[in-house]
Amino acid sequence: MRSDEAIARCVGRHTVPVAKALHLSVSTVGKWKEPTLDFSDSGALNPIDRIEAMIKNAISEGQSSEDALSPILCLAAKFNMTAIPLPAASPALKDIVRQSHRSIQEFGEFITAFSAAIADEEISPLEHCTIDKEALQAIQQIVGVMQMMDCSERKG
Repeated sequence: MRSDEAIARCVGRHTVPVAKALHLSVSTVGKWKEPTLDFSDSGALNPIDRIEAMIKNAISEGQSSEDALSPILCLAAKFNMTAIPLPAASPALKDIVRQSHRSIQEFGEFITAFSAAIADEEISPLEHCTIDKEALQAIQQIVGVMQMMDCSERKG
C-alpha cells in the first residue's frame, strides 16, 4: 500500500475535521491523500513519507534499526499494538528448518523467562520487560518461518 492510500483510508471523507485537529489547511490534508510519484503529481509529502525519510536517513547515518524504527514502535504502542521486524526471507528448505529451530529456541527462552518470573507469584517491572523481549523475539522468529513458507510456496 502506498502512503497516500494509507492516508486516504485513515482520513476518509473527514478531511476538514482532520485538518482542524492538526491545525493545517484542508488542501494540505487533501494533498496528502494524492500520489507523489514525481514533480508533476499534485500530491504532497505526507507524514508517512516524512517518517520513512527520517528512518532511511537514520539507518544510513548508522543508527541501529531499533532506534531508527522508534517512531513506528512508539505509534504501535500508543494504539496497543506491536511492530515486529521480520528476518530477511530466504526460501531455501535448510533456511526454513534453521528458522524453525530458532523459533523453538526463542519460544523456550520466553517460557523460561515467564516461568522464572512467576515462581514467586509476582512479576517485577524488570521481569515484565524480559518476558516482553523474549515473547517478541519468539513471535518474530515464528512469523519469519511463516514468511519463508509463503516465499517457498510461491516459488514452487
